[in-house]
Amino acid sequence: MNLDEARKVLTQENMLRESLGNGKKSWTVLIDTWRTDADDGARYSALAPVEYREKALAGIDWDLSIGHGAPGFRRRKSSVEYLRNCSEDIEPIVVCQEFYNIVPNSRLISQELVLLMDLWQDPDSGNYYEIKDDGSKEESIRFSKQRVEIRTPLLRRYQAARQLDLLLFTTSTVSIITDEPLSSFSDLEIPEFVDNDHHSVLSRTIGEPLCLGRKEIVSSLDVKTILPPPPREKCGVWPWNENDSEEWGEFIIGEDGDGGPVRHTCEPSKLAERGGNPGAPSCYTPVFFRPDVLKQYYDDTDLYTVTSGHLTCGRKWGVDIHTDETDRVMVYLGDIGRRIPRTHHAHWRSYNIPPTRKMSMAAARRDFFNIPTETENPEHQFKNAYEDLQTAWHAAWGWSLHRPLEGGDVGIIKRLRIPVDDTPAEFEAQILNLTRLLIDSLNEKEMDHQLTRVKGEPGIAKLKRFLEKTGYVHVERDISFLKGLQKLRSKTAAHVSGVSGKKYLEKELAGQGRRDYAISLFEQAVVMLKDLASFATEDPRSDDGDSTREGEAI
Repeated sequence: MNLDEARKVLTQENMLRESLGNGKKSWTVLIDTWRTDADDGARYSALAPVEYREKALAGIDWDLSIGHGAPGFRRRKSSVEYLRNCSEDIEPIVVCQEFYNIVPNSRLISQELVLLMDLWQDPDSGNYYEIKDDGSKEESIRFSKQRVEIRTPLLRRYQAARQLDLLLFTTSTVSIITDEPLSSFSDLEIPEFVDNDHHSVLSRTIGEPLCLGRKEIVSSLDVKTILPPPPREKCGVWPWNENDSEEWGEFIIGEDGDGGPVRHTCEPSKLAERGGNPGAPSCYTPVFFRPDVLKQYYDDTDLYTVTSGHLTCGRKWGVDIHTDETDRVMVYLGDIGRRIPRTHHAHWRSYNIPPTRKMSMAAARRDFFNIPTETENPEHQFKNAYEDLQTAWHAAWGWSLHRPLEGGDVGIIKRLRIPVDDTPAEFEAQILNLTRLLIDSLNEKEMDHQLTRVKGEPGIAKLKRFLEKTGYVHVERDISFLKGLQKLRSKTAAHVSGVSGKKYLEKELAGQGRRDYAISLFEQAVVMLKDLASFATEDPRSDDGDSTREGEAI
């Protein structure tokens, strides 16, 4: 190694830059240790009262060592005192437990930080996440080998809440083998230097260790930086938890005399009945959106649930929605501001449409006259009827007509929807979902117990025989519908559509759009499900004619 290369290694420029910049980038290193043949070192962190700052800046020594800061006892003359933190004023963010190679050591995050900032720990990775207002998970603390890092904005908010200084320590040693004399590097030394303006202390020493048989030069770098807390109002914890960085959305509530859109903010305090502004629009002003505004919520069934009257994100947030009309979604202006996170407002604005019609009569009856009204949307009628059928069928025969959904199929009924647009992909996805619910999930095993078995008989044929023998009057209508649905799936959705598939679909559509055709399929399915449920409720087993007792084969 030549002289220039040796000097570059001994300056430890990268480590010095990283140490001085720690706490000022996206992620802050809370703890890290390393050891190789050529270098070793550690980084650590602690919190301290603002009054301690002068003492912390008095020297380069760490104010808290790794492994310290745990609870314990202290002897005072003739008494013994229990301390929650044996380091008293200085507290760790990462608490280290050493088990001396008996079992793995532990690195624990301060539970005060976890609880105050409401963090969730992933049991698989051990990393911590902040659950945002919109229900999304943002990685906040991550573990990798010997290093633990935290998102800097989160740490700074925690500092703001506690009004504590953040102390960041670094010690790093590197060595090189060289024939150059120590004097060639003596100018690289930095005596212990305190920078009060930037709240930092650093030193770098160059020396020769006692080592026989080789010429070695060692550089030891020590850095301490202190970051004062932001104002408490920036902690983001109640009562300072309003997210002022996100603007309130403005939405179309009408049209002016020239046909242009009239927009108004959804901020509750600027609406009538929600802030004493009688000249402002009512918080019950209807706002309308294209149906595809809900697509992202339908597709993420682990996080969101869409029903006829509600959109919910777990128990984090929820908003009343009106989907009685299949071509638009309605939400009240005040509910957008109070119930939908501001981080989602831009998404909703992109689907906002003018109010070309009044709200549906069903919505008006429910919301303003307190009259229970069944949804007019075939999608939600289908979901209600599907559930009602399983209940009625089980009461009549002791088993559900359709098998309970398991594994990856659990979310099918939540993803099922009237296509939100007219694209082939959306249409085919919903045909698949509809077919899997109505045909693929038929409880063939239970029907086999009731019928004389026919080898290779498909589920629809089994259902036909069962319904014929039990006296159902709409067998031909419903079996024809199911066969048509299955054929539509096989011709279009289940495989890459060729010429024959396209011709078949064109014939079925008969000039309709895909979305309108799908609506008609939902409507037919609803009629079938309701009739089957009524049939089961009538208890056909009690008839004197063709009856089927539970467990009796036909």
